[in-house]
Amino acid sequence: MEKETPKAAAVWTSYADYKKGLAEVVDMVLWVWKELIPDSGKKLAKQVFCFIAAMSIFEATLPMTMAIVFDGLNRNQSINHPFIKSATESISRVFNVGTDISLFAWCVIIGLTGKIVISVFIGRVIRYFQGKYREFMLHENAWQTAKRTTELFFEKSLGVHMGEDNNLNESCLQKGYERVEKIQNMVLFESLETVSMAIIPFSMMWICYPQIGVCLVLMGVIHICWGMFLNQRVISECSPMEDAWRAFHRYRKERLANIERVKTCAKEQEEIVSMRKLFLKASIPDRNFWGIWFNNQIQWRAAIVDSISLGVLVYGACSVWDFKIQLGNLLPIMSWCGDIVVNLWRLTWQEHQFNWAAPSIIAMKQALSLPIGIEVSDDPIP
Repeated sequence: MEKETPKAAAVWTSYADYKKGLAEVVDMVLWVWKELIPDSGKKLAKQVFCFIAAMSIFEATLPMTMAIVFDGLNRNQSINHPFIKSATESISRVFNVGTDISLFAWCVIIGLTGKIVISVFIGRVIRYFQGKYREFMLHENAWQTAKRTTELFFEKSLGVHMGEDNNLNESCLQKGYERVEKIQNMVLFESLETVSMAIIPFSMMWICYPQIGVCLVLMGVIHICWGMFLNQRVISECSPMEDAWRAFHRYRKERLANIERVKTCAKEQEEIVSMRKLFLKASIPDRNFWGIWFNNQIQWRAAIVDSISLGVLVYGACSVWDFKIQLGNLLPIMSWCGDIVVNLWRLTWQEHQFNWAAPSIIAMKQALSLPIGIEVSDDPIP
């Protein structure tokens, strides 16, 4: 039983290499969408996304309702909400109620009513249908993934299975199979919601406070560009690690399957030592990359994003102090900025999970995309 030597993976050293590697990742995503998600699952995914977008819009309006409440409770400033002001003046004339008192009261009433309607009624209905379609989609996607990967594996000829045994084997496919299910669920549910809940507050901030929107554009550009850099390093660094891990698991599985030969030759301790060497060859670079280098990068990126967020909050507080905006308007600024930062952090974690799983899924795709090994002639000889 010869030890399997991990093959070296191409390292990205230029923009052309990066472009090629990025195209490989995009091709993998398109392959998963085409092969492993059925038409019924795609339809359900679009419906779930509509519910997610609607929920994101309603949740982004909640800080505005509470801003109206705060303005109504603050009797030391005038109310500048045109709709509430005109409605209150009309009610005051009809019921002969003091305009100032009714204006502040109506701010509180309308704000609290808006919050209750959005969070209790509309929010619960949307969450109900979102959860329902989510479970239906999980059911459809799980079977399609199991069925299609098995079909692609079975369609290869026996010669291909024997000649490509290093890649086209159960241990290699199982790792990709497990991770593709995890990434499917993460992208279709968590990532779509995260992106939506970051874009909607960003758009609201641009509409209401364009000056702050410029700072948020800078925050988004830094996050995206840094993410592209991290993606480049993950693919170039983790491909050799993936080969090393595959060699370790294959070596261990072969020894377990051939226990008679190991026991007959009294090689138990020797095999443990050999497995230890293969394990360290895979685990030490893996630990150093994810635990040290990658972790340092995302912490630096988070520090820059947090600094920009703090600057936005300081700007909002100064605007209130200088009477440029009302006190209640500070709540949407803080809430939307917080939502953007939190969802960027969530997107960073999901990006980490995606990058971690991508090499295994790409390896499974390459194995299942091998030629079937049987040439079918268009003009067979009778």
